[in-house]
Amino acid sequence: MIDAVIDEYARSNAPIVTAGYNGRSGHPILFDTSLIAELKDIDEETWGIKKVVSRHRSQRRVVETSTAALLDVDTQDDLKRLADLPPSPTPGSKPT
Repeated sequence: MIDAVIDEYARSNAPIVTAGYNGRSGHPILFDTSLIAELKDIDEETWGIKKVVSRHRSQRRVVETSTAALLDVDTQDDLKRLADLPPSPTPGSKPT
């Protein structure tokens, strides 16, 4: 997923590129350096990064990947919980 996001960023020069699944954006998110000032000024109390992404919605690119793009891992407990899930297929892959 990371490589797909980086490839789309290099191809499109979009200020924000995210992985996604079924039209929903997720993780990872790549921000162009032109957004550093906005990112440094985020306030977690009022939407945080979502506010920056929302401001640039029309310029954002979403790369279709696996369902894992919708999973958010912030803690060790999140990681442990996800470690027990079966791997998600990537688009275009054949079931084994």
